[in-house]
Amino acid sequence: MPNWLKNILLSIMLLGVIVLSFWISFLIGKQMLIPVRKIPTGYLITGEATLPPPLSPEKISLEVETVKTAPLYESRTTKPAYTRTTVKKAEPTEEIYYIQSGLFSSKANAQKLVSDLKAKGFEASFKKAGKFYKVTAGEGLTLSEAKSQAAQIKASGFEAIVRRN
Repeated sequence: MPNWLKNILLSIMLLGVIVLSFWISFLIGKQMLIPVRKIPTGYLITGEATLPPPLSPEKISLEVETVKTAPLYESRTTKPAYTRTTVKKAEPTEEIYYIQSGLFSSKANAQKLVSDLKAKGFEASFKKAGKFYKVTAGEGLTLSEAKSQAAQIKASGFEAIVRRN
């Protein structure tokens, strides 16, 4: 058998093995996947639907409502009427803010900024936020206090961003 014919047959056989291995991998993977449940179409909203704007947690208030209903069944003993009560959440009077002066991936850099801020007379600290270190210079402030202190920190040559808790 000539050499070129052996090479062609070997190439076809190699290609067949590759295709067969991909096909077997596909069948095994197909069996391993968890089937996804379809959403029932009876619950879908069709046409133009307008949703109300999302509420922030500070603006949510629940109203107290008491509903009296008749008993579900008649019996010889008298059952009290069922009531449903919801509680009204009080509106927060003042939002709380803090000042962020830096965000570092290195703890040493965060500690250096904290010591620099303390040297200038500011209350500063850092805490781990995920894989970063967040440097804050003032916490538990009202918006006007936070803006005032942020201006002082910026005047001292540091970064200062007012953030809401």
